[in-house]
Amino acid sequence: MAAKSTLSEEEFSCPVCCDIFRAPVILSCSHSVCKTCLQKFWELKGFRECPLCWRRSSKSDPPCNCVLKNLCKVFLESQRQRVSAGSEVLCSLHNEKLKVFCLEDKQPMYVVCQSSKKHKNHDCCPVDKAVCDFKNKLKTSLGPLQQNLKALEEVKQTCDETAAHIKVKHYSELFYIASCISRVHHTPNEPEKVSAALINVAKHFSNLKFRVWENIQKTLQYTPVTLDPNTAHPHLHLSDDLTTAERRPQTSLLPDNPERFEVYPCVLGSEGFNSGTHCWDVDVGGSEYWALGVIRESESRKGSSVWSSVWSLCYSKSSDEYWISCPGQADHVLTPTEKLQRVRVQLDCEWGKVAFTDLITSTHLHMITHTFTNRIFPLFFNYSSPLRILPAKISVTTKTLNTVELNGALLLPVCLHKGLWGQR
Repeated sequence: MAAKSTLSEEEFSCPVCCDIFRAPVILSCSHSVCKTCLQKFWELKGFRECPLCWRRSSKSDPPCNCVLKNLCKVFLESQRQRVSAGSEVLCSLHNEKLKVFCLEDKQPMYVVCQSSKKHKNHDCCPVDKAVCDFKNKLKTSLGPLQQNLKALEEVKQTCDETAAHIKVKHYSELFYIASCISRVHHTPNEPEKVSAALINVAKHFSNLKFRVWENIQKTLQYTPVTLDPNTAHPHLHLSDDLTTAERRPQTSLLPDNPERFEVYPCVLGSEGFNSGTHCWDVDVGGSEYWALGVIRESESRKGSSVWSSVWSLCYSKSSDEYWISCPGQADHVLTPTEKLQRVRVQLDCEWGKVAFTDLITSTHLHMITHTFTNRIFPLFFNYSSPLRILPAKISVTTKTLNTVELNGALLLPVCLHKGLWGQR
C-alpha cells in the first residue's frame, strides 16, 4: 500500500477527459482510455485510432483493463482515507482545509484568509467550483484542437491521394519512355535484297504523288483544341487522345485541384486565347444534354456560379430546345430546321465575337458579341453520350524534283513542302 500511495493522480487519469478512469479499456497499443471517452472520440474522428499515439485499433470493442480499474478503485479509496484522516493539504496559517480558491492569485486558501490583506477584495469561489470551471475550460479548449486535428487529417488524406495519383502518372510515363528506348535500341532484321533491276518503276510514277498524299492524309490528323484533364469533372471520362468527353455514373478518383469543375460535368480546352481567330468543330449528335462555348480564365470552377462567365450554345432533349446563354442576359431560344449533329464554334478575340454554325448544313445559328478583357478558354458541358472534337482537314502540297539516273536505275525523289495547315 505504501508503494501505491506514491502514485500521482495523473497516472490514473484518462487522456481524453482528464478525470480518474471510469471503466478503462486497453487498446492494442497498450494505452488505456475510458470506454465512454473512446467511443465519443472514435465517433468524432470517423475511424478507430488511439487518442495518444494515433495507432489504428483492430478491435471495435477493446477489452476492459481490469488491473487499471482495480488500481483506480484503490487510489480513490486511499484519497478518501487521507481526507478522513486529515492527511490532505491544510492552510499553513490556520491549519484548516483549503475550501476557497482565489481567482486572481490562482491558489486555494482557508475561508478566513479571504479577508486577509493579501487576498482582500479579490474574487474568490469554492474550490470545487474552481475545479469544475477549469475542467470545463479545458474541455472547451480541447474541442477546437480536435476539430483542427480532424481538418489536418483530411488535408493529409487529400495530399496522400494526390501524391498517389502523381506517382501512378509518373510510373506510366517512365514505362512509356522505357518502351520508346527499347524500340530505338532494337536491332532490325536483315533487309531484304533488292531484285535485279527496277524495270517497272516508271509505269508506277503516275500514281506515286496520289499514293504519297493519300498515305500522309491517313497518317496525320490535326485537332485544333484538346481537352485539359486537370479541369475535367470527376464524372467525365476523357479519351486517351483528349478529344472526347463522356459522362459516366461512376466517379473517378482525381485530386480536387482549384482548376477542376466541382458541380457541373464540364471540361475546358487545354489552351486559352486572348488574341487571334480560332475555330473548333464538335460532334454532338449522340448527346442528350450539352453546351459549347467559352469561359473566362478567372472564373472559379467551384460552386454553382460557373455560368456567370460562360457564353454558350445549349441543348436539352427533355425540352427539345436549343438556346443561347450569356451572362446577365435572358436566354435566347433557337429554332434550327434540323437536329444539330455537328457544330462549329468560331472565336474572334479582336472583334469580341463567338459564332455558332451547323456544320452539316453550313447554316449560321447565332453570333455573340462581347468585349473579352481576360483570356478565355473553350468550354464543353456534357451530361450523357460522348462529345467529340473533330480533327481539322489537312492540306498537303507536293513538289517533284528532276529525275536522276544512277547506275542504270531510275530514281524519282518527291519533296514535301514544310507547309502543313488545317482547312476550315
